Amino acid sequence: MPIEIVTNLTKMDPHFADGFQQDAREFLRSLTGNMHLTNLSVGRSPHPHTQKHPHTQKYTSMLDGIFGGLPRSQVRCGLCLTDSVRYDTFLDLSLEVHWSISVDETLRSFSEIDVLEGDNKYDCTVYKTKACDIKRLTLHRTPKVL
Repeated sequence: MPIEIVTNLTKMDPHFADGFQQDAREFLRSLTGNMHLTNLSVGRSPHPHTQKHPHTQKYTSMLDGIFGGLPRSQVRCGLCLTDSVRYDTFLDLSLEVHWSISVDETLRSFSEIDVLEGDNKYDCTVYKTKACDIKRLTLHRTPKVL
């Protein structure tokens, strides 16, 4: 690793101080996040989080255009069947990858339905009580590298 990068790691992210153990994924995540913010701060279009409907937001930087994606989180209440949908943005996606499955199977696993019960129950806004809900994550917009 070039000495310039090593000596400036703490400027990029305080978590890279001496004595802290970080891995390559954390470095790449911090690097791309800082590059994205720097690109936005020099007069590019507004950050997607400031938009009323981020799922309609166009790419805001070169990095977003390459690595950016838009996950869609949908929770359906088990009592009133109301759907709550939320969109976020990401520059990296954490997937559970096992040596015996393909990328397609990993993405299918990412999108599997999750039953929210016990301590994970959501508050139903209609009935004002906790309900057993169903949650599903999907990729509304996939990164170009994917």
